[in-house]
This record gives sequence, C-alpha cells and structure tokens, in this order.
Amino acid sequence: MMNYSQNYTNVLNLIKFVSVLAEEESNGLVRRESERHPDLRADIIRCFADPYFSWMDIFNHDETRDFFDFETEEEAREFATEMLLKPATS
Repeated sequence: MMNYSQNYTNVLNLIKFVSVLAEEESNGLVRRESERHPDLRADIIRCFADPYFSWMDIFNHDETRDFFDFETEEEAREFATEMLLKPATS
C-alpha cells in the first residue's frame, strides 16, 4: 500500500479541507489554492498520471474515511476528477 501521507501530502491535506465543504465552496478552494501553489496543481495531475495511485485508498485514509464511501476505484476517480482535477486545471 502506498504511503499517501508522505508521497502525496499536499493532495491529502486538500482532501481533508474540502471533505467538509459544499461542492461550490470546494471547487473554489481547489481552484484558488492550485493557482497560488503550482506544486499543488502538479501533485494533483501527478496523482492522475500515476498508475499505482488509488483514489479509493486516499479517500479511505484514516483522516478522510468518514466523509467518503466509494464502491469502486472508477467511482472514486470520477469523484476526484470533479472535486480536484477539473477545478485545479480550469
């Protein structure tokens, strides 16, 4: 299992913040933070490019598992696309 706390700290921290926000607030936060922090945007893109990255695993992390419940990796990835990738790259 990948160590998301070490390898993807920026993304994990962002997920923790947006997990308690409404969708519109979440999208705005991701957009603003990725504009202010190019490393964050790069990390989000890197997650989607990494063939070993699991969105189900990161959403099931100790600090975020109470907010997300996905049955498949595809479902988790689609949610991450809407929640992180689209706002970060728009």
